[in-house]
Amino acid sequence: MVSPKGSVVHRLMSISAFRHTAVADLNTVARYGTLSSYRKHRTLCYQSEPAGYVYLILSGQVSRVKYRADESSAMLERGNPGDWIGVPEALLSCPYLYDAVTEVQSDTLVFSISGFREIVKLESLRRFFLEYLAKSVYTLHAQIALNAPYLRLVYFLMTHSVAETSAGSIVRATQDEIAQSISTTRETVNKYLQELQRKGLVQTARGCIRIPETSALGEEIV
Repeated sequence: MVSPKGSVVHRLMSISAFRHTAVADLNTVARYGTLSSYRKHRTLCYQSEPAGYVYLILSGQVSRVKYRADESSAMLERGNPGDWIGVPEALLSCPYLYDAVTEVQSDTLVFSISGFREIVKLESLRRFFLEYLAKSVYTLHAQIALNAPYLRLVYFLMTHSVAETSAGSIVRATQDEIAQSISTTRETVNKYLQELQRKGLVQTARGCIRIPETSALGEEIV
C-alpha cells in the first residue's frame, strides 16, 4: 500500500517541472506540504491580503486575476500542474499580488510560509525557484498586449518550456494545442514555427518543440 506521502511524491514525479528533481528532495517537498482538493470556483487567495500560504498545483487549472486601482482587471496566465501561487509573496513577506480561483476541480500542495522557506533551502530547489521567479518576471513583461500571432507564439513557447539537462528546453504541446491556447489557427502556428526553425531558434518534433537557447528566442519578443 502506498503511503499518502509516497502518493504525493509519485504525483510530483509525473509533473515535467520536477522531472530532474532528486527523489529525496521530492520527499522533503511532500513532507512540508498538505494535499488539499478544491472545488471549481474556489478562491485560494485574494489580492492585497497577507500571504499565509504557498500553493503548488498538482492537477486542474487556476485563473489569476489582477485588479487595478481604476477597478478594471487583467487576466494573468492560468496556473497549470507544476505552477506555484504565492512564491514572491512568501519570499518577500508581502500581500498576495492577485486573486487565484480554481477553474475546475483542482488538487494542490499547500505550504505554510515557514514550511515553504524550509524547502527553498534545498540546493536543487533553490535554483529551480530562481529560474521560476525569472520566468515570472519575464511573463509579466511579456503580457503587455501581445497582439501579433507570431509574438503570442514566442510568448507561449517561452512560458511553457521546461529546462532539460543537455538539450536546452522543451515544450510538450502539439500545434493544435498551441493554436487553441494563443487563439489562432494550426496553419498559422505551423507557418511561424517554420520561420523560427529557419532562424535556428527552435527544433520541431512530433508532439514537442525543442528550444536550444531560450535567451535567443526571448530576443524575438523584447
